[in-house]
Amino acid sequence: MKRSILLVLAACSWMAVIGSAASENLLETSSFEEGIYRWFQSETGDPYVEFEWTSETACDGEYALRVSCSQTEPREGKIFNSWYYEFFPHSVRGETLTLRFFVRTEGIASGHGAYARIEAEQTTLISRMLAWQESRGISGTSEWTECCLRFEMPKDSELARIHLGLNGTGIAWFDDVVLTVGGNCSDEIGPSASFTPIKFDSLPSVPVVYGNGISTPVEPKDTKPWTIAIYNAADYPGLNPVDYFAFELRSSQVMNVVMLEDQYQGPSKIWSVEEEQTFSHLTCLADLKEVDTTSQATLQDFLNFCKAWFPAEHTLLLIYDHGGGWRGTAKDWTSSPNADTWLTPAKLRNGLEAIGGVDALLYTAPCNMASIEATFEISECTELVVASEEVSGFVPWLTVLSQIGDLLAEYPDVSPAELGWYVLSYLEEKQQQARENSSLAAYATYQFTSLGTDDMQELVEAVDGLACALIDQLPLMQEALVELRNAALSFRNGELVDLGDFAEQCRAIPALVEPADNVLTALNRTVWGIRGNEEYEDARGLNIYFPSFQSYLETWEEYEKSNARFLVASRWEEFLRALYADPLY
Repeated sequence: MKRSILLVLAACSWMAVIGSAASENLLETSSFEEGIYRWFQSETGDPYVEFEWTSETACDGEYALRVSCSQTEPREGKIFNSWYYEFFPHSVRGETLTLRFFVRTEGIASGHGAYARIEAEQTTLISRMLAWQESRGISGTSEWTECCLRFEMPKDSELARIHLGLNGTGIAWFDDVVLTVGGNCSDEIGPSASFTPIKFDSLPSVPVVYGNGISTPVEPKDTKPWTIAIYNAADYPGLNPVDYFAFELRSSQVMNVVMLEDQYQGPSKIWSVEEEQTFSHLTCLADLKEVDTTSQATLQDFLNFCKAWFPAEHTLLLIYDHGGGWRGTAKDWTSSPNADTWLTPAKLRNGLEAIGGVDALLYTAPCNMASIEATFEISECTELVVASEEVSGFVPWLTVLSQIGDLLAEYPDVSPAELGWYVLSYLEEKQQQARENSSLAAYATYQFTSLGTDDMQELVEAVDGLACALIDQLPLMQEALVELRNAALSFRNGELVDLGDFAEQCRAIPALVEPADNVLTALNRTVWGIRGNEEYEDARGLNIYFPSFQSYLETWEEYEKSNARFLVASRWEEFLRALYADPLY
């Protein structure tokens, strides 16, 4: 269903909401004059974030909610620095809701800005996000701005939540929050914003049945060509795609499908996914209570479980959750509430080495994992990696997963290079469909890379040669090299740059042409394929840590302590230290 978000600079007046005055406000506290009953602060554990019920400014009356953040990197995410309000939506299931609120901002930089979000969950049997919709972020400094957001409550929703939050540095104040049934964001408020929100309510319902009890394996299955091991690290307040994994990937004569599911604030389980007529049947093989998906031991134990009870000639590993490039993936908000705790590339390598490696690894949502640091780390543990240099998400993988299952069923002897080609082709087909469907336009912006790992050593050696050549240009060419870095395609708020595009920029300096060409040649052998929209036409498929000076000051210690093989095998960090030394900085 088409929705719109309307934003407008307006006076703080209830005249703007006359169209919905007859509707009852579903929120028990909205103007904050008598307190903040039922509004809670997200527990970020972040020393840079502060929440306050304040009288320093207000839109209507004397009090408002305030959230501020003095530092953002290296954190990610939007919904965690927020005030939130929970309610049971049973009486409004299937209804269209309208959320109106006022927001004021001061000095908001980077990130999404100040925003509101509505989300709905299913909590019976298994917790999973059903739908969410988010307003367009407001950055910079602005006076009180009225915002309007519409949301269709799913008919099977059991818990709903309103977030008023800040993603970025700065201060945001919120006041006069009204949630009603019906109503509209009319033209009286202002023109429609050119923004298509990412929403999970566009995901189809899927026929999935959960078995009762626990069926502990008693003997190994017969050996099959493939085992698909799904590391569903969904322990965060967002989408848990367990049903969608299960619906699209089912065990068959040629493959086993086994999934570790770690729920947000819920138990962790290992499932076997079987096909039963027209639906998927999940059988619980082990109830693990709570596991830490950032731990090497958790990954290693899961893969050993798959090998012991579901032997196969080949293993395809899928990882779902957030990603941070050289930092890693698979955060766990229950076991490791520190937002900077990851399943690092070093932990991932150690876990894969311990079980003899896997044939292919697909990052089915983690951002920024097409990283030279992360890929080189596991280059001896897998032959194929499919990942994104930039932001990513799970939605592009819908239907693609089933196509991968069909491919393995029909061609069980497919090579890693062929598998990577097919996966990119399926993703490109899905993105083309998104380009032709305005309601899915947000999903057409992703970029994906298919990486072969056999030539990673050569690529790292070429980067080492380029780093040495760059060091030789210092300090005389310090400012020129910073300009080359700034001209290259960048990701993650400028912390990462596209390695190939930077090498291309380096060719502008005669002394760097040969080492830059060596990087480009090795990169072409490593990157088997790349798919993305026009925004990424200069992308070559792999990012590298190359932050701005300010970002470098905030992250270099973490980078050096990442225990990455890349730091030992190349002098890239030595170059960064030399580049950001005096006198320019």
